[in-house]
Amino acid sequence: MSEYQYYEFQTIDRPLDEKERDEIASWSSRTVPTSTQAIFTYSYSDFRKSPKRVVEKYFDAMLYLSNWGSKRLMFRFPRSIIDAEIFRPYCFFDTVSTSVTEDFVILDMSFHDEEGGGYWIEGEGCLSSLIILRNDILNGDYRMLYLAWLNSINFEYDIEDYGEELEPPVPDNLRNLSAPLQSFIDFFEIDKNLISAASEASVNRTDSSVPAIKESVAKLTEAERIDFLVRFAKGEAHVNLQLQKRLRELSSEKARIGEPSQKRTVGALLRSAQEIFKRKKEEQRQKAERARIRKLQKLEKHEAELWERVSVLINTKKTKAYDEAVDILKDLRDLAKHLNQFDRFKSMINKIHKDYSRLSGLKSRLNRAGLTMG
Repeated sequence: MSEYQYYEFQTIDRPLDEKERDEIASWSSRTVPTSTQAIFTYSYSDFRKSPKRVVEKYFDAMLYLSNWGSKRLMFRFPRSIIDAEIFRPYCFFDTVSTSVTEDFVILDMSFHDEEGGGYWIEGEGCLSSLIILRNDILNGDYRMLYLAWLNSINFEYDIEDYGEELEPPVPDNLRNLSAPLQSFIDFFEIDKNLISAASEASVNRTDSSVPAIKESVAKLTEAERIDFLVRFAKGEAHVNLQLQKRLRELSSEKARIGEPSQKRTVGALLRSAQEIFKRKKEEQRQKAERARIRKLQKLEKHEAELWERVSVLINTKKTKAYDEAVDILKDLRDLAKHLNQFDRFKSMINKIHKDYSRLSGLKSRLNRAGLTMG
């Protein structure tokens, strides 16, 4: 299998100008950048630039994946709106990190599966399903950050070494995830059991943004209101987000997550995820057993008919009929075990072997299925 690497960069806040597009196009004959996007794919070589430097200078988002299991997602945020300290509790090791430039904060999430990845997906379309998560963070929704941290502990933490470290603030509504957050989980293959364990401490809240906005707007000073209105009228970039940030600062709901008494240790989360996995496995086992019992009960009502059907199929002396007969015999074997009548079943199988000893095709199929003479 040949190598596969996919890089996609997108702008959100402003389009690329012609000079920038020409510069990006000069990096590789593999791409024709538009005013909002540049895509690079490789089978043998690699991208010659530093992805982080490219994001810092030109783009607001980047997605990377390879067929050997490496996946990376970067977002660029204006420093005028985002405080880098917001990201700090969710950054551990090298999997989730931030860097700060004069104008921007870069959030970098990079995970490398040393065993080669769960499955190979193509990169086209992945970033478009995730890019709205940048706007969620700008609007104070940090569920993606918490999910990225969860994936970090699944990749990096050992219960014995890091089990006593505390989790970061737990966002609201982890049990009510949006389609982009589900895409984020699917892209990075985040453990669903770990998410279930984490969501137990997450509060479900309905949207009360309108009353909260009215309450916060009333707390703005007259000078602030005039300043925001003038900047809106001038069409300045990000004024709406800066206003929302200021309103959140004034909101009485601002500090409702991550109280110290609510925080759990990494070890407790991982153990809880293991318990959820075991519970789900047991539920699946019980469900499968109930289905098996129902099937056997149905078979018991038609046992005589099934034996007759086996005889008819064998006497056709056709290979497809032999396959169907063997499938029925396997069901009858399971029924005999369930009814504690296996000796009677064994005598019936012995009779089939003797009566049809010259049918080599049938005998080979019986033997492969474990339906041998005893």
